[in-house]
Amino acid sequence: MSARSDDAKRRPLAPTLLQGIEAMACALLLAYGFRVAGKPGAIWALVSAVVILRPGFEDSLRASQARVAANLLGAVMGVAVGSSLGTRPVPIAIALFLVVLLCRWEPLLPAVRSACVGVVIVMMHEGPLRQSGYERLIAVTIGCAVALAISYMGDRLYRQIASRHR
Repeated sequence: MSARSDDAKRRPLAPTLLQGIEAMACALLLAYGFRVAGKPGAIWALVSAVVILRPGFEDSLRASQARVAANLLGAVMGVAVGSSLGTRPVPIAIALFLVVLLCRWEPLLPAVRSACVGVVIVMMHEGPLRQSGYERLIAVTIGCAVALAISYMGDRLYRQIASRHR
């Protein structure tokens, strides 16, 4: 038997179930919310929510802070380099290089991939650069905010239930 399956057996079921319920709630709220609002970016909101959800609110909060900051950096770099040098492969490569260098700053290290993905999406998006950067940043921020709110409520509920069973 592998170490991974041993770990899965030792992890309590309740936090796993709670994380699954939180992911479901995020998916439903974000998909229907963006549809009702008639706004683009539901995919980026949902991806962001799922990426930052962790068992425990504090871990989700740290992950969301890094993701929003990295996406801001990626969007700004994509728009800045794309506006000045264009969106062909060499400017995209330059923007990626610059983002990786800037992500050496400690708070951004865990989210370097998100920043790079942001650059690629903004620079390769069909349509105006600024609009795609803005839409993605707003969607990521909304996704993180919804995930944090749901994670916070789930964490409080879990703690209340756990304290009653002690």
